[in-house]
Amino acid sequence: MERTFRISLLVATVACVMAQAPALMARSSEELALAASKIPAEAFFIQTEVGHPRLSPDGSKVAYLQIVQGRVALVVYERDTEAILVITPDLEFDVRDFFWKGEDHLVYFSNEKWSPVFGGITTLDGSWKKDLGAHFLGAEIVDPLHSDPERIIISYDLLRYSNLFTRNRPVIFQPPSATSRYSFRDYVVDSSGDLRFVNRINRQLAISEYLYRENNKAPWVPIVDAPVNLVGPAVAIMWISKDQDSAYFVSRHEYDRGALYEFDLENQWLGEMKFAPPEGEITEILYTRNKDRLLGVRYTYMKDTVVWFDESMAAIQRRLEKQFPGAEVRFLDSDESHQVFLVHVSSDKLPGKIFILDQEQAGLTEFKTFRRRIDRTLMRPQEVVNFTASDGLEIRGYLTRPHLQMDGVRVPLVVLTHRDHFIGRWNWGFDPVVQFLASRGYAVLQVNQRGSTGFGTDFNERGKRQLGGAMLQDLIDGVNWTVEEGIVDPERVAVMGGYFALAGVTLESDTFACSVNIGGRADMEFAYRAHRRWGFQHEWIGGSKQHRHAISPSRQVSNISVPSFHYYVREEPGIHSIHARTMKRQLQKHNKPHEFHLVDYTGRSTSAENHDPDKFRLIEAFLSDNL
Repeated sequence: MERTFRISLLVATVACVMAQAPALMARSSEELALAASKIPAEAFFIQTEVGHPRLSPDGSKVAYLQIVQGRVALVVYERDTEAILVITPDLEFDVRDFFWKGEDHLVYFSNEKWSPVFGGITTLDGSWKKDLGAHFLGAEIVDPLHSDPERIIISYDLLRYSNLFTRNRPVIFQPPSATSRYSFRDYVVDSSGDLRFVNRINRQLAISEYLYRENNKAPWVPIVDAPVNLVGPAVAIMWISKDQDSAYFVSRHEYDRGALYEFDLENQWLGEMKFAPPEGEITEILYTRNKDRLLGVRYTYMKDTVVWFDESMAAIQRRLEKQFPGAEVRFLDSDESHQVFLVHVSSDKLPGKIFILDQEQAGLTEFKTFRRRIDRTLMRPQEVVNFTASDGLEIRGYLTRPHLQMDGVRVPLVVLTHRDHFIGRWNWGFDPVVQFLASRGYAVLQVNQRGSTGFGTDFNERGKRQLGGAMLQDLIDGVNWTVEEGIVDPERVAVMGGYFALAGVTLESDTFACSVNIGGRADMEFAYRAHRRWGFQHEWIGGSKQHRHAISPSRQVSNISVPSFHYYVREEPGIHSIHARTMKRQLQKHNKPHEFHLVDYTGRSTSAENHDPDKFRLIEAFLSDNL
């Protein structure tokens, strides 16, 4: 029987929104545009108020990350008393992540700039703490082993159990040396903590092969292999059932976009397909906290969709979606009994709220609200759009129009591009950059051009060797579509992002009136040499030095005919400073009008997480002057 939830809070929320509706209807587009333009940058780009919220095993507490006295600290909220405890008040580094170890201990860790990972374990009252820097030094946490009160599994040169309370660290698996043709990843552990699967990748042949064993002492047996592309292996093991009879694969061997299969461990054969998404790709396997029951899958096309195999979860999802029409309802965490849940509710215009859903108490309680200073009635809808590229390929994306476009006025456009020029895609939902730009009067186009993930292997691989070709042309075709639709002023179009923001004004000079480059890779010859894995550099950038030079923005600066803005973070992981130095040198050499900013890396993801209002105030001023 479905449970009844208290909905007084929801009714009040809906009533509040409805009360605002008449006022909203009475305001002209000019009045709405003016009100939106007055929302300060800090309201959009505030450091996240709560990060990584996670329930304690019994569901009585919520741990999360929050800024405390200028540092990201670990905080615990006690549901019964509503007390808030700062668990790490005196740390000299930001906490990046954490997990519960039983009811009374929390394990936390961080990475400060390029220094080793720091971490520790503490009781909730702080009466006992232990530094775990030696445990985490250069290591990756493979599995926190929620059901084990003392151990976790870590990996660096070896895969080990690591006892958090002692120095016992026995080896589970020892991969071959770094000089081997093989690399290993995607370790899959069963509910008892035994390592059962490992993904062995032949880097020379670009073949991914899964190895299986019955327990930690049994020999490895190869069970399935598939080619590797940039998205990853064509087969990925996601989860092992608690009874250890079955494993669940996401495989592309029959479907271009992948499907979920059950694998019989005893007989070692791949069973029939359990689920194939009607569109998009599977992005997540959903199961209980202790991994004892498969619950469903999440797949993404232009929006996220959840398919529950568990009817009780499906019923809860339906009820919440009815209570929050038009919003995306996502379950973040649950307790061990699967009675208490953290639920995140958001939309393209709603920054997000987190609720605590307690089925025993039949209650839904608001826990945290993000970006409270933003009036959601002033935010703009993110429309799903599609258009046909020059070569006939269907391209999908999102368009957000400013208030003034409601009157049919042609408005300036900012084309947002992927920061990562290959792996990545745009998704539906609240985006502070999009809404900030729309509040300043710009239409925003987000194009999932060929090469984007989430639309199948064929669509992704159409981006091979097309950085300066068809991938860039897809963006231009998107601009042309907005002009043909009467939405955009063709003389007032900017491109903003990474590599393609540079390519848009160096490899192509007629479409964009200015460019905003945020950490873009400028020298593809350097990128080619820096990414030697699985044929990545040959397959995607191109094997010819002549081709790599032709698509390198830093080698084509002489073609720039419009103002450009450049923002790089010194020593930011993943973006080598050579791109910033080379681009600045070439801009000065060719005397091109530009604005250049090189800021220090603080240890936080300045460019990726968009928490820096100063950066966006600079961008706002640049666009105002040049668009």
